[in-house]
Amino acid sequence: MRYELKSLENIATPALLYYKGLIKENIDLAIKTAGDVNRLRPHIKTHKTLEIASMQAEAGITKFKTATIAETEMLAMNGFKDIVLAYTLVGANISRFAKLVKAYPDSRLTALADCSELIPEISRAAGEEGVEIRLMVDIDAGMHRTGISYDRAAALYKQISAAKNLKASGLHMYDGHNQFDVAPQERNANALEYYASVMKIKEELEKDKFPVEMVIAGGTPPFSSYAKLSGVELSPGTCFLNDYGYGSKEDIPFRFAALLLTRVVSTPAGYMTTDLGSKAVATDPAADNRARLVKPNGDKLEFIDFKFIRQNEEHWTLQANINAKPGDVLYALPTHVCPTSALYEEILVADDNGEITERWKVRARTRKINI
Repeated sequence: MRYELKSLENIATPALLYYKGLIKENIDLAIKTAGDVNRLRPHIKTHKTLEIASMQAEAGITKFKTATIAETEMLAMNGFKDIVLAYTLVGANISRFAKLVKAYPDSRLTALADCSELIPEISRAAGEEGVEIRLMVDIDAGMHRTGISYDRAAALYKQISAAKNLKASGLHMYDGHNQFDVAPQERNANALEYYASVMKIKEELEKDKFPVEMVIAGGTPPFSSYAKLSGVELSPGTCFLNDYGYGSKEDIPFRFAALLLTRVVSTPAGYMTTDLGSKAVATDPAADNRARLVKPNGDKLEFIDFKFIRQNEEHWTLQANINAKPGDVLYALPTHVCPTSALYEEILVADDNGEITERWKVRARTRKINI
């Protein structure tokens, strides 16, 4: 069966569906690509679930990366020991992170910094909680979203090292602009250039007697590029579920492990309207490219051609050459799975026999758990 479910009658739609066996295959492939399980620091922002993080831990992965304090807390409160919050601390999140470090002393929690002006405030918050806050310097490789320039990174690292209650713990670099729309050869060359620049900073710091515990580089698109380079931790995220946005590219071998279930609600005048509205799938892709209709065929997915008509909050109207009537359930592949998963409180989990065997809570979709 693999992709096709045996029974759909009692499933309320829209619904997000994970395939546990395929997730495990993607975890195994990530470990194989990395070459050493100890190099992997998977990003959990894609799924925000304890269950997938636990599957990764069962495969031998011990280090994780998060995007929010809630994601970090979910892992820490469940015994995960090494977590990097890949986000700069500002505003109320400074004191929240200090409280988090205090609440989970057995976990090694680390955050990012890219602004020298905030270092005294972070130092003060750590002192008020009686903890030491670990900070990595976030480096801008050219995406210009966050990060400090290469030429200023060492000075910030030394400032953190000199501050009370803080520990400079490494260098972080995310080249989010080095995506699959960049040809593989060029992507590899870009990654090598960014890597060389970051490692030069590391060498200069260590020459000046400032230890650099870890260097984290890249996400899913340049994952295989950085896997060829030594001395860096790898932090792919999307690949463990995969989506149309990444998986439609020829040079990524990960399996589609997440689908959407949507039900036809009306068939007006040659159109077909389903319940996969904008509240049920990520809206950062263009409206006509937020999901693809697919037909399960054993271990494969067949893409169904369709013409996009419109999408509203609770409706997705299409034209497709399929015989669908109101009440029928269709399968769709999300273009961007990360924000899609955050729209659902619960995930349906299928086994390889087409049975729904589990329901997982998306525990970290909230902005706050306790702290």
